Amino acid sequence: MEDTGRVHKSSELEGQNMQIPVMTKQLARRIQRVINSSHLGGISQVQQQPGNLYDIVIQHFGNATAYMARAITFPGWWNRVIGLEMEDSGKLDDILAFFRTHHLQCNIDLDPTEFTQLPTAPYSMVYPKRVNRHFQREYR
Repeated sequence: MEDTGRVHKSSELEGQNMQIPVMTKQLARRIQRVINSSHLGGISQVQQQPGNLYDIVIQHFGNATAYMARAITFPGWWNRVIGLEMEDSGKLDDILAFFRTHHLQCNIDLDPTEFTQLPTAPYSMVYPKRVNRHFQREYR
C-alpha cells in the first residue's frame, strides 16, 4: 500500500502484511539510549537557560550520568541517574554521595536489559551491601 500521507481506516489495512520489528536486546538497548539521550538533552537545555534558575548540576560516573536540580527538593524527574550499567556498580557509593551532599533523594533508572544477567537473583545480590546500606541509613 502506497503511503499517501492520509490516515487509513482499519478496514483498508486488513489483509496487509505489516513488518513489525522483533524486540531484541540490542534494539531495547538502543531505545533506552535514545530515551537517556533525550533526558540528558532536556536537562542540559534547562541548565543552559540564563541564570540556571533550577540550579541544575550534571555529573558523569563512568557510563552513568547523574543530574539534579538543587532548587527542586522532591526527587521526581529532576533528580535522577541514567545510563547505570553493571560495570558502574563500584561507583554507586559516589553517585549516592553526590545527591546526599545536597540533601536530595534521587531516582535511579535501571535499563532492564543491563540487569537481567542474573534473572533469578534478587536486586540485593546485584548490589549486595551498597544499596542495602544506603537504604537502611537513608529511608528508615
